[in-house]
Amino acid sequence: MSPANSARTDRERAASDFLAPNDAPPWILGRRGAPRRAPENTLAGVRRARELGADGFVCDVRRAADELVVFADARVDRTTDGDGALDERTPVELAALDAGSWFSKRYAGEGVPMLDELLDEWFDGERGPGATNGPGPWLFVADAGTATEVARRLDELHLFAATAPLTAPRVASDEPRVVREAVDAGLSAVYVTHRPDARAWELANEPLVRAVAARAWTGDFADRAWPCERWALE
Repeated sequence: MSPANSARTDRERAASDFLAPNDAPPWILGRRGAPRRAPENTLAGVRRARELGADGFVCDVRRAADELVVFADARVDRTTDGDGALDERTPVELAALDAGSWFSKRYAGEGVPMLDELLDEWFDGERGPGATNGPGPWLFVADAGTATEVARRLDELHLFAATAPLTAPRVASDEPRVVREAVDAGLSAVYVTHRPDARAWELANEPLVRAVAARAWTGDFADRAWPCERWALE
């Protein structure tokens, strides 16, 4: 695995980054964009990640108001000027939230993006597997049912992962049932775990589980010949 430090020269990295393994290039994905320099999970954060040289990004995706929303928490309190449950917001209420002022006055008025908006920003409006040369975005999903909705939307946007295992978006999750839901929907999936174990090994052998991302590649399973990509999670 490529050492983390060698991949970080002259680049500001997110609070948590994903580093590419094995014989792959030292890809670095900014978790939630570039959260040290811009509000997390926003269009501004994705732009900043690109400016800083990130090869891709990881964002959180939740369902709210019958939409796929790029947002980390079940409540809006931490990163917006609102309060209450995310899934109780109407589309008009979501559009009115300020997701930037908590971070800096510079980002006052930055909105909560829909998944479509964030993908358009990253791919510059282009569609299909040739729209980017690096790894596609990782869409972190915590809740059951969301991965199926993501698959439907990616199909509508012609970004369905089965046709482009590297450059198309992937669903990432630390919940095995969500990973299996993504696979059942035909999506490329990533299992996120603290360290590789029997469960991670089992999932890694699923045909569409493209990667396992671990915070520590230690333990009895670390040195196995994994059938998928290995990523280091910092």
